[in-house]
Amino acid sequence: MSSRSLLKTLSRDGLVDRCLLLEQLLSQHNVSVPPADAQTHNCNNTSNNKKQKKKRPFDFSKYGRRKIALKVAYLGERYHGLAMQSSTNETVEAHLLTALLKTKLIEKDFASAEYSRSGRTDKGVSAFGQVVSLYVRSAFPPSTVFTTAPTTVSTTATTEDNHSGNNSAKKAKVITELNYVKMLNGVLPTDIRVLDWAPVDDDFNARFSCTARHYKYFFFSENMDIKAMETACSYIVGEHDFSNFCKIDVSNGMTLFRRTIYDAFVRPYKPTNASLPLYEFNVRGRGFLWHQVRCLMAVLELVGKGREDPEIFRDLVDMEAFPCKPVYTMASERPLVLYNCEYDTLHWTGQTATDIETIENTWMRSWKENTTTNALHDLFMDILSDVSVSDHSGKVWKDVRSSLPSTMEEREKRKYKPMRSRPVGESFSQRLRRYEQKMKEKEQEEENNQTTTTTTWEFLRRLRKLRQRWPGRRRTRPLRSILVS
Repeated sequence: MSSRSLLKTLSRDGLVDRCLLLEQLLSQHNVSVPPADAQTHNCNNTSNNKKQKKKRPFDFSKYGRRKIALKVAYLGERYHGLAMQSSTNETVEAHLLTALLKTKLIEKDFASAEYSRSGRTDKGVSAFGQVVSLYVRSAFPPSTVFTTAPTTVSTTATTEDNHSGNNSAKKAKVITELNYVKMLNGVLPTDIRVLDWAPVDDDFNARFSCTARHYKYFFFSENMDIKAMETACSYIVGEHDFSNFCKIDVSNGMTLFRRTIYDAFVRPYKPTNASLPLYEFNVRGRGFLWHQVRCLMAVLELVGKGREDPEIFRDLVDMEAFPCKPVYTMASERPLVLYNCEYDTLHWTGQTATDIETIENTWMRSWKENTTTNALHDLFMDILSDVSVSDHSGKVWKDVRSSLPSTMEEREKRKYKPMRSRPVGESFSQRLRRYEQKMKEKEQEEENNQTTTTTTWEFLRRLRKLRQRWPGRRRTRPLRSILVS
């Protein structure tokens, strides 16, 4: 019988006795046996070392560095805007930075990558044509000179090994550029997708190189006067002062409120429910102020409902007619989307059919879920329309609804105050003076606090010197009471 088979037949006490006998035999031959707990500790260390393999740091010096532009699409419903914030990580840029670091495309942060964006979107606002630019790692060696010409967008190159005397053609190595779209989409949330990338020059800036930005705002045209809305849109085309159509923040240094609008129009989106047709307000311009599109839509909606005449747009961009902004509530952020950003020098590389299909399938799942939810809502409205109305001779709701004026609409009409008779806020110059006064008071307060602190420390320094001169002299009053007095 072999030793293993014999040991298997022994009981626990028999195994212990056999181990003790073996230890006695080994000690007779001057062979030391390590303690059992030390053996266990060594075994544990060995297993941990196998599990926790030391990761080798990524060597960015082996790779080239190039500047590219990324076209990014995202649904803004669950994000606190595009720009990074210190108070939350649920921003689009925070997730984009995490993805760039995880894929080792950048080494540290946005600042070291010279990151820029075409325009920031607020909390809840979506974008399908957002463009960002930055320096990223390349598959090419550090000595590569990158170009942005359309003929070289295929991003393949050949390098030669000249260390040996062999024919360089035999040592040729074809390098294909990294698939930035696939790499980033593999680690980004499903509602943030990179659609394409383009090589750019070193002086390219996603914000300042942009020639036009196009926004869309979706709304239902129920009881809306579309012709009046189109007339109102015509008054804002061209260069105007839009300080009455934005949120003014004097602390950010913005002092110019003139912007150029290239196009502004209203049109049906797609064939939808005939009773609730969906329309889109399109506005395209060089640049936009903070909340400008949402303010435009808020007043445009009042024109569509007949609360304001179309000429209110003409008057609100006239600083003589409206030197200060009237008080009104801007439109909701959710139906707003940054549709496109235009550039003269960008040549997008395009994506393979497989990559595009992957992006489409990802968003198709979300579209199906939302479409199912909309179908449930629509079914509920159909059922509600067949409910009988007790105070109208038992007629069903769909027959009564068309003959009744909307209670909510009537209430809003009675409470509505025309724009021209509303109270106005402070002008920009008034806000600026108040902000400057506030900053002066803050500086004065900080200066007074600094003076008080300096005086206190000077008093303590002198008191310490006095104690050193007369060490035997006792203090008759506590130090705290001296400082308070």
